[in-house]
Amino acid sequence: MRLPVDQGGPAQRRRFRSIGFKLYRRAVEIRDGRFVIRQYLEAGVRQSSEAHHRARGLSGEELNAAVAADQILAGIAARKTGERPLPDQLTDFADSDPETSQPMDDIDALLAVARHLPRQRARTPHPERAFA
Repeated sequence: MRLPVDQGGPAQRRRFRSIGFKLYRRAVEIRDGRFVIRQYLEAGVRQSSEAHHRARGLSGEELNAAVAADQILAGIAARKTGERPLPDQLTDFADSDPETSQPMDDIDALLAVARHLPRQRARTPHPERAFA
């Protein structure tokens, strides 16, 4: 599915290119990525992560966000090696049932997970397409 961002008048193009649209589009891309790595989520990773973060004093939604961040990293690593857990060892993301009713709630939930991911310098995947 693709929005016709290059069609219509200047006002419509500005609306489609607004920061809100870009941010929501990024949220959808992140959710798509999580869907892909879901098949690599091992229950043992979730259990050990929950124990670790509970010992640090986290609870509730913050605990779920921290565990989901660990699951994302472990899922990406497992996907890279191609190692899928057996079906009875699969689990879902710790934050799989967030209380979201509006797009910004979804973004807030993703930002909570992002706070628990290691910081990395931004990189341009395709330098030839980067704009100055």
